Amino acid sequence: MTALERLEAVRGVTLREMLTFERMASSEADDDRRAAIRNATKRVATLRAEATSFLTMTRPFLTVADELAAAQEELSDALRKAQGRAMAALGPVLASLPEGSVLITPVATEFGGIVFVVPSGVAAPDHRHVIEMPELTFANVRERRQKWSAAYGEACNPAPLDMSARNEEEAWRVAALSLQEITEWLGAKVMAPVLEKIRELEEAHRPPDGSDRSAHLVIMPTGDFGALPFHAALCAFDDAKRPLIREHIVSYTPSLQALKAAVERAQRTEQDASGGALALVNPGHDLRFGETIEAPALHRLFPDGMILVGDEASKEAFLEHAASRRYLHLSCHGRFDIMHPEQSGMKLASSEWLTLPEITGGLGIDRCRWLMLAACETAMTGLFHTVEESVGPITAFLMAGAACVTGALWAMPDVSAALVASRGYEEHLHRQLPPAQAVRAAVLWLMDLSRDDLRRIIGSEDGGAAWRYRLADIDDAPGAGGSAPDAERPFASPLFWAPFTVWGM
Repeated sequence: MTALERLEAVRGVTLREMLTFERMASSEADDDRRAAIRNATKRVATLRAEATSFLTMTRPFLTVADELAAAQEELSDALRKAQGRAMAALGPVLASLPEGSVLITPVATEFGGIVFVVPSGVAAPDHRHVIEMPELTFANVRERRQKWSAAYGEACNPAPLDMSARNEEEAWRVAALSLQEITEWLGAKVMAPVLEKIRELEEAHRPPDGSDRSAHLVIMPTGDFGALPFHAALCAFDDAKRPLIREHIVSYTPSLQALKAAVERAQRTEQDASGGALALVNPGHDLRFGETIEAPALHRLFPDGMILVGDEASKEAFLEHAASRRYLHLSCHGRFDIMHPEQSGMKLASSEWLTLPEITGGLGIDRCRWLMLAACETAMTGLFHTVEESVGPITAFLMAGAACVTGALWAMPDVSAALVASRGYEEHLHRQLPPAQAVRAAVLWLMDLSRDDLRRIIGSEDGGAAWRYRLADIDDAPGAGGSAPDAERPFASPLFWAPFTVWGM
């Protein structure tokens, strides 16, 4: 088993379990194999709960961790047997990579890191597709992620005695600078060697027409990398540093099997264009731009869609109608519980929460080509579970059957979400761009949007008190990319455009 196969075997266990049952349903696998998977799943869940109950734990943590690792391997083995072959067999999975794409998987360990760089068309990766990075230690990556998380957390949740407008403004300024450091580090220490490796592989396998084979980068983040915006990495292109997304389409996947399933679902939904749209907008009556920008755009772009605003945007309506829709859109508040990701969700009308267990427990959205989560923290994943790295709203909706899901890595002003969502759908429907390309086009547009154009769109200069201070004091953050002066581009900072990520295909 290769290193990449081993990596796939120990991540995304729940997601792989769902995909396996999906295949078993069509192949009528025997009940013994189903029972083995269910029993192993229950044991993993029990041990995971024990491992994270620090205050009530009665056994040594290392003992529980060892049992958890063994249970995880037992579940992986049950999954492999149920499929009749290794779940992580790379050939069929890598064959599903779209032409012109590259799979990038960064892995940090205690002693250093490696990055797998596998272009489409490579069925059996070898040493040529691996970059060794001694500086990419687990401690180094975690320190940087924690610094950014701490700055972001302080800005979102200031101390009760420190909530003056000036202090809140300074907290967001610190968060913006911390994010800037992350993007510079990702560009210089991670993506620079990756881009060089891609160029090297391209020279060895360039098509006869000389075309670029690596326009689309598919990132499979592991561990703490899952909290970082690779698409915002500041990389050197020619004579200037620019965000990676300016030069490449960038999407993400929680696992290799999830990527293969997403590609198959995308192909299936492209063949059946029926279903229309279901959108839930501003269920809490506190997202000004959801109603003034997003809802009108959705009505215009999806004239036959079901666009529910305010009190109509209920959990009951979503659960009732989601299964029959090609496009699903949630513009609301999101919440991510980092210690207990399964308790994360989206807040809908009457303050009802749509939680992860409700999404994965039989929602059935196999007809969904694209699900847009215009809600904060919906692309965050659990960092404290040794078995389940990829736990969060994104993976929940992928498990439920969506081919592609867009979510946010952190909180952003509702005007940012409204503008990116509206523009993204326009790019997708009018220019026929796939979701990852459509979101990229929307993000680049937002990044370069001038203050005058913004004023014309929303009818005021600042766009509301909720984010006024950010425009005034983060505009001048260095390295935002683009050619227009930052003072004239209110969304130039990655704080505003970099939370948007696309998962699946």
